Amino acid sequence: MDAALIDALALAVHGDLQPDCTLLLDLPVSVGLARARTRPGASADRFEAETVGFFEKVRAGYLALARREPQRFRSSMPQRPWPRSSSASLRPRGAATAGAAGVSSPEEAAMRALPLAGGATPVPPWTAAQRVTLTAAFRAGRLPHALLIHEAPGAGGEWLATWAAQLVLCRQNSAQAPCGACTACRRVWAQQHPDLTWLRTAEDSQQIRIEQVRDLAADLALTSHAGGYKVGIVTPAEALNRFAANALLKTLEEPPSRTLLVLVTTQPSRLPPTVLSRCQRLRVGAPARAEGVAWLTALRGSGDWNAALDVLGEAPMLAARAEPLELAQTAADARGTLDALASGSADR
Repeated sequence: MDAALIDALALAVHGDLQPDCTLLLDLPVSVGLARARTRPGASADRFEAETVGFFEKVRAGYLALARREPQRFRSSMPQRPWPRSSSASLRPRGAATAGAAGVSSPEEAAMRALPLAGGATPVPPWTAAQRVTLTAAFRAGRLPHALLIHEAPGAGGEWLATWAAQLVLCRQNSAQAPCGACTACRRVWAQQHPDLTWLRTAEDSQQIRIEQVRDLAADLALTSHAGGYKVGIVTPAEALNRFAANALLKTLEEPPSRTLLVLVTTQPSRLPPTVLSRCQRLRVGAPARAEGVAWLTALRGSGDWNAALDVLGEAPMLAARAEPLELAQTAADARGTLDALASGSADR
């Protein structure tokens, strides 16, 4: 459970409200579970019955939020000063990030140095050129109705597609969009915006089917809830089967007004030429190692991210979902097995 998922759950429950101060009681997982399970007459409920690994991920997600918003989160640990109590009133989500100060660690400094999209993730700096291109086109009224984002694996194609959806759905004027803080931007990031539809492979298939594309086309043809754009994101676009691609072609040829369709793919050669020709292509290449490591450190904190990228390649978006120590151990085990096989000493 990462910070983005916690943000999405909070948005679903609390809407636009956010407390002035959040107290973070940070205990080792083993201590917390032991206390919970030894309460008089208590038995482990469904949540407490989860594995230690699950709770470690939850803890890591909340610590990431605390690093991101040090002015709001306070730990009960003695070495952290207890703030003077402000009013108990609630304020709109996102307001707590304005004018933040008091960064206390290198990780927090790195996080504050990078702008945030949707209040969830540091902006990948290697997408700067693509964002400039899209912003200029949108402000000039020349944004194409269809984009094809050709990404290197793990370079952030879906991230850029989400950012493009924020750009056109943001409630601020075009000169400020995407602000990342308004209700629309946050709903886009949480994948809860009524004018944004995601199209992915079906659960029981490795393909995107024609029925899914027809549903997307019908949704894009409806009037926007907010009176603006309708957006569809198709990922991975190479999973479109032949019939689905042909159905999508009809929408590309005759798009409804104020519609943005974004296809994300690592293999554009697997898409029909007729689909490719009707999309403006944006290339998102793999970042330099230093950029990837800095972004991962800002997002997840310190770790052996160099080792993680050695295993995965220059794919920080993939590395962000993994634990660097586990990746390094897996790679070491694989190398050991290959060495044993090469020397003939492996178990037969």
